[in-house]
Amino acid sequence: MRTKQSITVAGGGVIGLACAAGLAQRNIPVLLITTDAVQSLSSEEGYDARSYALSLNSLALLEEIEVMPLVTRYTDFEALEVWDAQSSGHIRFDAADIGSKRLGIVIEHRQLLSALQQRLKQLKIEPIGAQLKSATVSKYGSCVSLNLDNGQQLDTSLLIGADGFNSSVRTLMNSRWQVQDYRQTAFSCAAYTTTDHQMTGWQQFSKHGVVAFLPLAEKACTIVWSCPATLASELKLLAPPDLLQRVGSEISKHFENLSLASPVASFPLRGGQVDQYTKPGMVLIGDAAHSVHPLAGQGANLGFTDLSVLLNILDHSRLDYFNAAMLKRYQRTVKGTNHLMKSGLEMLLWLFANDKADSVSYVLSRVRAVGLNHLDTMPDIKKFFMKYAGSNAGN
Repeated sequence: MRTKQSITVAGGGVIGLACAAGLAQRNIPVLLITTDAVQSLSSEEGYDARSYALSLNSLALLEEIEVMPLVTRYTDFEALEVWDAQSSGHIRFDAADIGSKRLGIVIEHRQLLSALQQRLKQLKIEPIGAQLKSATVSKYGSCVSLNLDNGQQLDTSLLIGADGFNSSVRTLMNSRWQVQDYRQTAFSCAAYTTTDHQMTGWQQFSKHGVVAFLPLAEKACTIVWSCPATLASELKLLAPPDLLQRVGSEISKHFENLSLASPVASFPLRGGQVDQYTKPGMVLIGDAAHSVHPLAGQGANLGFTDLSVLLNILDHSRLDYFNAAMLKRYQRTVKGTNHLMKSGLEMLLWLFANDKADSVSYVLSRVRAVGLNHLDTMPDIKKFFMKYAGSNAGN
């Protein structure tokens, strides 16, 4: 039996669920398809190994779709300290410098996912657990015909691919996907610390990669260590408490006496960029369209910016969701910014990577020190960076 929905969202991650919630809140009929097992998540369990540092604009979107009242635990962060362990380079960003009380919030993956699931229940959206088999434009050119692996068929005015790095929608669109292997692995966990985090994010660049501590609760932080693949192979052999001890020694300038507050998660780091965000009746958002290195914590923020821009364009679409010009406007708005962010992060990664000849590494360490310290004395430039990150440069 063939059914028709105005818009179909593929993807059960935070961007996909937020997209479905944003559409439903606008009274747009929406169908959510996900291969992820949607299970009831308790927000009262122990800390999650994964967290997001969300910008003020990402937070505003979640408040707009009424998700934040359902979140039971998150932490503001008011400042960010960044330094280079191989030089004297240092910079600090402070919310007070842009007249704000905070730069953003740190929220656990499970907390956000649980709140989004609750919001979808309030909006009476029941996800369909299925895989997309095909998506073709109808012969009348007014909708997309979908076939699912559970045998279901449906017509949709717009298919939104929010299904992550290994996007099925992107594959069905036949869009070229350029992948960059960063040759790094990220280790992530929550930890208790006897040191006050001061509502500050702490990030160190060293020859062993990038270590970030973000405030999670009083005397608790979420930790992300992005390290070279060779070192990661050694770290994976360590018991979690021993791995945490290595993290502590890596960033002992600020944190000592760490103890685990969650399991340790690890994942390889790869970047991706799609050539076309849209095809007739189809559009990509989030990691389905772009994936960036986590060193600046902007991955989820870029996805929420995509969503915010798309929702705004749909608000002015006069219900013509299949309109190709409308979708091209979305691509023009976000693609350049996303590409710029990806390229900028990869430049930083190259600048701070230590797999170069000693003479080159020495020169770069001096460049980093001068650059960071000089930037730290330029309040107007720092304000620009904070506002750029806070708005994701997309709004």
